Amino acid sequence: MPPIAEDDSQSSAIAEMERVLRENLSAAERRIQNALCPIYGCDDRGKPYLIGSSLLLSVGDKILFVTAAHVLDWNKDTSLYVAGPVKPILIEGDSYRTQPPKAGRDEDLAGLGIIDVSNIPRGQWSRYRILTPADLDVDDFPAEHTLYGFAGFPITRNRVYLTTIKPSSMACVVVASPPDAYARLGLHPATHFLGNFARNRQVNSVKGLFTGPDPKGMSGGGVWRLGTPKEFAMGTISERLIGIGIEHRKDDKVLLGVRVSAVVALIGAVYPDVLALLPTPKSVRVIATEVKGPSVGC
Repeated sequence: MPPIAEDDSQSSAIAEMERVLRENLSAAERRIQNALCPIYGCDDRGKPYLIGSSLLLSVGDKILFVTAAHVLDWNKDTSLYVAGPVKPILIEGDSYRTQPPKAGRDEDLAGLGIIDVSNIPRGQWSRYRILTPADLDVDDFPAEHTLYGFAGFPITRNRVYLTTIKPSSMACVVVASPPDAYARLGLHPATHFLGNFARNRQVNSVKGLFTGPDPKGMSGGGVWRLGTPKEFAMGTISERLIGIGIEHRKDDKVLLGVRVSAVVALIGAVYPDVLALLPTPKSVRVIATEVKGPSVGC
């Protein structure tokens, strides 16, 4: 009898640990998704369609949209909108993007963009969590036994059939790819983040393993360090933004993000007066930033 009682006690402890892990993972998923903003275009019939994802960052007296450069490139074909508290908000402001290489934006490995939306009343952003410099981790380095999250709005979950917009976000929980994956793709973990990603082996706090949607549309969303299993079990997680998602490399089964240190460099190149308010990278490389813009009135 004693061994059985001991086994029962051990099983109960494991079950409780799993419950706490799931509960804390679920809370972290909600928090990183609350920081997301969907970006929409509008077709000739006035019907909105999802283009990509973005984040809002408050720095000093500025509120900046932060996203992938190829998301903002859509502005040449359509005005850009975000879902507001009641109706879509037209995004207007100075838009800056990293300059694409001669081969074009499809070959751009540092494609970031920002829009100064300080002219839009802060109350219009009431449905979103606005990030601050304290939420940024400019010195993260891929760690073993650590969970990371790519958050965004997949297009397949955000078809707009009526004029009513109901954004549906998701978080892809991943582990960091090994060093040889960076070398194979000509990347470095100090400038980019690679997360192992297989659609049929996604994991979340509710379903465990499941097949997730195509991540197209998640570009421009956040890449977050979530925490280690020990941190989840102890409830000491404090997720930090480490990058911006820019690409799904299907054949390589990875999601690719640009380090948030490059976001800091881009903001500093455009708005040097607020650079002192942003964290300074101490142990990671900063991608050289050539800026394209401004483009007034998105």
